[in-house]
Amino acid sequence: MPPGISATFLNNVEGFLDQIDSSIVADSLVTADGAGHVSAVSLTATGAGTALTVSHNATVSGTLTTTGMHTANGGLKGVLTSIGGGHTLTDWNWGIAGGVSNAGVTVTHGIKNAGGTPTTPNVIFALIDANALSEICMADNAGTTTFRLTTNTATARNVWWIALLA
Repeated sequence: MPPGISATFLNNVEGFLDQIDSSIVADSLVTADGAGHVSAVSLTATGAGTALTVSHNATVSGTLTTTGMHTANGGLKGVLTSIGGGHTLTDWNWGIAGGVSNAGVTVTHGIKNAGGTPTTPNVIFALIDANALSEICMADNAGTTTFRLTTNTATARNVWWIALLA
């Protein structure tokens, strides 16, 4: 005869669920709305390996403080603030523009402000991808969606660029 679900098993499951429910109810820093949403005023996750895994969508309001290595596989949205200097980085983008010469190439940078509106970058760095040490490149005519890259030679070059919005 195959084993079935016994009263003992069901009592153990109920006891386990009661422990979770009792912990939430007894903790003044945790609230539940009865619809499956649990909120914590403060959450500390410690342990070796994966201490906290969030599946699906989670909202963190206020300040999220982390230490150690940080991985954001799905992207990171918001304004980054440096710890020591108080500097912020709202958006950045980079790329390689081919065929850049003294005639110039227009590049679409994709920079947006925190509200998602296309915005002119604060700074654009550019570097020729070649051993042409005597050649220079420059970014100018920066606008809310594009900028222009030029070099001081008629020879077409690949140029690496990074645009930042601080």
